[in-house]
Amino acid sequence: MKITPIRVLYKGNLLGPGTGRDEGYEVYPTTDSLLKHFSLSNEDKLTIKTKQQKRMEDLPECESINNLREYQLEDIKFLGERKTAGCFNEQRTGKTPTALSTMKVKGVTKLLIVAPASTLYAWKEECKRWWFESLPIKVVDGTASKRKDIIDNWDTGALIISYECLRETERTIKDKYGDIQELQITGDLAYIKRHKDIQGIILDEAHRIKNHKSKQALALFSLMYIPHRLALTGTPAPGKQHEIYSILHWLYPKIFTGYWRFIDYYFTQHEEYNTSGSYNVIGTFKPGKDKELQEFLDVISTRRMRASVMPWLPEKDKQVIKIPQTKEQEKYIDELNKYFEVEGTEVNAVNILAKLMKIRQILLAPQLLELKGKSPKAEWIKQYLKDYPEKKVLVFSNFTGWLKLLGKELNCDNFIIGETSKTRREELKNKFQSGEINLLLINIKAGKEGITLDTADVAIFTDKYPPIGDIQQAEDRFVATTKDKLNTGHTIIDLVMDNSYEVNILQLLDKNASEVDIINNYIKYIKEVKE
Repeated sequence: MKITPIRVLYKGNLLGPGTGRDEGYEVYPTTDSLLKHFSLSNEDKLTIKTKQQKRMEDLPECESINNLREYQLEDIKFLGERKTAGCFNEQRTGKTPTALSTMKVKGVTKLLIVAPASTLYAWKEECKRWWFESLPIKVVDGTASKRKDIIDNWDTGALIISYECLRETERTIKDKYGDIQELQITGDLAYIKRHKDIQGIILDEAHRIKNHKSKQALALFSLMYIPHRLALTGTPAPGKQHEIYSILHWLYPKIFTGYWRFIDYYFTQHEEYNTSGSYNVIGTFKPGKDKELQEFLDVISTRRMRASVMPWLPEKDKQVIKIPQTKEQEKYIDELNKYFEVEGTEVNAVNILAKLMKIRQILLAPQLLELKGKSPKAEWIKQYLKDYPEKKVLVFSNFTGWLKLLGKELNCDNFIIGETSKTRREELKNKFQSGEINLLLINIKAGKEGITLDTADVAIFTDKYPPIGDIQQAEDRFVATTKDKLNTGHTIIDLVMDNSYEVNILQLLDKNASEVDIINNYIKYIKEVKE
């Protein structure tokens, strides 16, 4: 018998089959409940317990870490002692700063981050704030050849990639006689696996690999050679209790070596039949096994509930997502700033105010001015809705034309705009509140009052402009109106194009700037750009 703080290796029939097998030993997760089966001295039990609960004594002096809350610092000390671990804190408790700071105190300087595609640039901003400021941060985005170049040239720093990009393709090269001469493996996953010196990986929304047979899960399993692995999710078992297996296998493959071993150890089963034959149905926990699993999770993960650590939590959680401009957008805006027109088109501006209006439209979608080029904001929203199909979303804008364009892209005609009748408006509200529809596209002025949408999870503002009162009223459309909705997610996302005047507008609005302030500041902005 061998006992470590996280696993027991045992030969014999006392405990039956374990969750894994290693060199002739049955493997079991180390828990208080399991240790009761052995004749261990109190001193041995205390030693094991102390090692399980071990935390770093001190954290390094660092301005970013010092800005964290007390419970986050405690979590960093706990997670920092473990090579692999889970941060299963509830939504809005600050898992991202905790995860990045944990990798920082571990000294991880080559870090892979896997996240939903719509969050890649948000992760980039968070890395700048909570990780090593001096190290490069690269987002794997764009064409296949561009993505390959980004991965190939990743020497140090953070590489941020989406689940969807973790793919590889095998292709055989044959000679003229049909004999196989070479096996080529291509794809972003294959290129990442060439980097054997990756020190750490953060898996955001880790419950996405709940199906252990899915391509996403198998891709992540192939990266288990990375020593420091951290799984982030507020719902480690989102639907059924046994769906946590994939995360546990990813973190501890030598304890949870196979899916059916995990199921056999923790859960009851029974057979059912259909025309194809018999199949196993997974039931409830075996007696006492739910407690065992909870005890093990307590050893390897953090679990903070929002209501207990943040009772003062504001009713609105704000995020700013900065998206890179396309080359077309940069070109159009540069020409407008320099010449008051877009070369070779009928787009022109007679004054600063007209110029600012057209630039705001270009940053939303060049198509609004009949210019060529895609809308990165539309692409981001499409990806976000794909990443989070369970969320109820409100999309706000000052431009009805943009909302209609976006509606075509999303195949959605749920508009609350100036021309929406009172009857249709009430119908859409009731459908959204009841859960019949999950998406509304709303003009800020049309939706700023007289409508309650407090079942929404997210409000996305694609553009903002004074007066600030209109924006605040629009935001208040989905603020919790009853106690049962206080602890649900209420996230406001400001979607802005990076390195554009939209970033300045947002900063000015935070200071309650007026339209005059924004126009005057824009004149200064143009001069700075030209210089």
